[in-house]
Amino acid sequence: MGRELLVLDLGSRSVRQRITLMTPAGQPVYDGVKLWAEPLAVTPDGARLLLANSFRNDTVGLALFDPAALRVRAFRPFPDVLGFGFVPSGGALAAIVQTSREPGQLISTSLVLLDIASLATIDSIALPRPFDNPIQVVSGPNPDLLFIGSWSRFFAYSRVERQVVASVIRPAIGDLAISPDGQLLAAGDMGTWPDDPGTGKVFFYSKDLIPLQDVDLPKSPNGQPLTTTRLAFSLDGRRLLVSAGTPSTGPLFGPQPAQVLVIDTGTLQFVRAIPLGDWGAPIPFPLR
Repeated sequence: MGRELLVLDLGSRSVRQRITLMTPAGQPVYDGVKLWAEPLAVTPDGARLLLANSFRNDTVGLALFDPAALRVRAFRPFPDVLGFGFVPSGGALAAIVQTSREPGQLISTSLVLLDIASLATIDSIALPRPFDNPIQVVSGPNPDLLFIGSWSRFFAYSRVERQVVASVIRPAIGDLAISPDGQLLAAGDMGTWPDDPGTGKVFFYSKDLIPLQDVDLPKSPNGQPLTTTRLAFSLDGRRLLVSAGTPSTGPLFGPQPAQVLVIDTGTLQFVRAIPLGDWGAPIPFPLR
C-alpha cells in the first residue's frame, strides 16, 4: 500500500507535487529520516512542513521538511508527538509530547514550545491533571494563551500564570482549529470508526470557551452524517474549510465521498461543498 503527500497549487487548481512517504516495498529515506504525516502542519511562511512521528534510525521525532528541495532541515527526537500548532506571533511551535516511554516508567506529558527554524526548546511545561490525556494544542495571536484539547475537555492555558483559565466539556473527538484573530475556535467530529461516523456537526466556541452555535453539515449520499477529518480557517478568517468523507466502511455505515465543506464564520452557516473526486485519485477542485 502506498502513501503520498500531495502539494496542491490553488492557482492552477491541480496537484503540483507528490512526495512519497510509503511504497509497497517500504519507506524512502530523506536525509536519513523516514517521514510520517500524522500530525502534519505547514509553517506560517508556507515553505516547509512539520511532520510528527517520523524516524531517524530507531528514534522517533519531529521532522522539519523542505518539500521543494526534498530535504530534512531539522530533526528533534520525541518519543511521541500527540499534536502541535504554531504560535503565529512568536515564531514558535507549541507541541504536546510524551517525554518518557522507558520500560517500567510512567508516561509523562509536556507542553513544549520550539523554535520553528531549529526545533530548539523555548519553553517546557509538564502537564499534570486535570488535563486528562491532552492530544491537541492551538494558539491565536497571543503567544501566552494556548488552547489544549484532551479526550474529554478543552482548556485555555496561560503560559504566564502557568494555569488553566477556562475549560469546557468537549462534545466529540475531532480536529481543533482557531481563527487568525484568535476570537473563534472550531472543533470537528471524526466519529468512532467502525462504530459510527459521528454527529456530522462542527462545534464553535468563543475565545473564552463559551459554546456558540453548532453547524449541521449536509448528509452523505447514503443518508449518514459526514465524518469530518481536518479543519482550517481561511487567512482572513471569514471561512472555515472542513475536510470530510472516508473511504472506510464500518458495520453501520459505508464509504463517503471526499470533499471540502465551506462554513461562513460570520453567520456560522454551511455555504457549499467542493468535491475532491474518488479516493486515491485527487482531481482539480473549483475554488472561487
